[in-house]
Amino acid sequence: MKKTALFLIALIAVFAVGAIFVACNPVNIFEGNTFSFSYDDCALYTVADRGEVPTVFSSLEVEWYNGAVVVEQSEESSQVEFFEISEGEKVTPATTMHYFLDGDTLRIKYAKSGRLSVGRLKKFLYVRIPVGFALSSIDLNSVSADVLAEDITVGRAECSSVSGSISLRCNASEVNADNVSGAVRIDTSAAAVNVDTVSGAITVFCRETLSTLGIDSVSGSIVLRIAESVGFSLKYDTVSGILVNAFSEKTDKQGNLYVYGDGGCSYGVTNVSGRLTIEECV
Repeated sequence: MKKTALFLIALIAVFAVGAIFVACNPVNIFEGNTFSFSYDDCALYTVADRGEVPTVFSSLEVEWYNGAVVVEQSEESSQVEFFEISEGEKVTPATTMHYFLDGDTLRIKYAKSGRLSVGRLKKFLYVRIPVGFALSSIDLNSVSADVLAEDITVGRAECSSVSGSISLRCNASEVNADNVSGAVRIDTSAAAVNVDTVSGAITVFCRETLSTLGIDSVSGSIVLRIAESVGFSLKYDTVSGILVNAFSEKTDKQGNLYVYGDGGCSYGVTNVSGRLTIEECV
C-alpha cells in the first residue's frame, strides 16, 4: 500500500514539475527553435551584448534559453560586469541580451519579449561579481542552458532548468534547485538545500554547515558525499530504489530511517526507482 502511494505521489510530482515550468518559466517552446519569451516592463530594458552596473542592488535574476549562464567572482572590477558570447548565427537587436536595473534587482533576459526564432544561435552569458560583494539572492532560470554559480557569496540561491545542468559551488545560506532531465551538483556552505528532478542525476556535498536536506526525484541517480565526522538522520522513501551506504556498518536502521553518528543533520530523500549512494567525502 505504501509503495502504491509513493508511486502515485511520483506521478503527481512529474505533472507538478511540468506545471511549475510552464507557469514560472517565461520561455515556452513552440516548434523547432521558435519560442515565446514574455516579461513585464520590456520597454525599460537596455539592449546590449554587455553591461556594467554599480553594486547598488541586492538580487540577480536571469532568464536564459540555451548555451550557458555563468555567475562568478572577479577581482578585476569594482562593478558588476556581464556580457554574452554568441555562436552559430549572427545576433540581431531582437536576439541580443536585454537587461534592466529594477530597484534592488538586476534583471537579465536572453532576448526581447515576444515570439522569436533563434535558428542555430546559442548564447553564453557571463556575470562577474566583484570580490567582497554579497548578494541577498540569485534566481537563475534556463531551458537548455547550463547554469554555474561559482565562488560568489549569496543569501538564497534559486536555480531551475529543463535540460541544462546546474552546478553551484558558492557560499550560500539556502539553495533550491529544480531540474527535469539535467544534472544537479551542489557544493556550498548552505544550511538548507532542496533539490527536485525527474530524471536528472543529483550530487550534493553534505558539509558540516548543512542542517537540512530535501531531495525529490523520480528516476535520477542521487549521490550524497558526506565526511565521516558528520552525523546524520536520513529518511529514505522509495518504491524500488536502491541504497548504497558507505557508512552502513556504523548506521542504525529503523524502518526507512537511517541514523549515523549523532544524527544531528536531517536528510530526507524520496524517489521511485533511482539509486541513492552515500559516499565518504575525504
